[in-house]
Amino acid sequence: MNIITKQTLPDEFKPLYELNICSNKLKGGANLLAIGEVIPLLIGKGKIPQVWLLAISDTSSDNFVPIVVQNVSKFSSIKVNERKGEVIVSGPEGTIVAVKNTGNSSATVSNLNLSSLGISIYGKNGVLHVGSSTFSKNSITGGGALIGLPAIYKPHYT
Repeated sequence: MNIITKQTLPDEFKPLYELNICSNKLKGGANLLAIGEVIPLLIGKGKIPQVWLLAISDTSSDNFVPIVVQNVSKFSSIKVNERKGEVIVSGPEGTIVAVKNTGNSSATVSNLNLSSLGISIYGKNGVLHVGSSTFSKNSITGGGALIGLPAIYKPHYT
């Protein structure tokens, strides 16, 4: 699998019309986060929400490594549990992302913690924390990202 950018979305990815992440609404294919061009968390529609997840493998050079590809873990320490209309990705430190379908083309992330993947973003239900900032009840429409962080170095993809 290639690293995910707006230009290299997986062929299997089908965007949700609306994704609610800790009270922040992303509509029309918008993403939560972009680091440079890389989209480290991608959630698409399906009977069970489809999750792609990347981790920063080397913070000194912004290297990314795929952790979960379409609900399939690439590491034994990362577990993907699917239930009716819901997927929960967890690691040794607990839940990384919990997302549940709320309609035919909508889903809600109720629990998010990307800290163990080298990304300082976490939240539950009503509030999303990004570094020392908090986001609540924001909305974005279109193909952009709610949070855009610059790549510190030119990314190398592993």
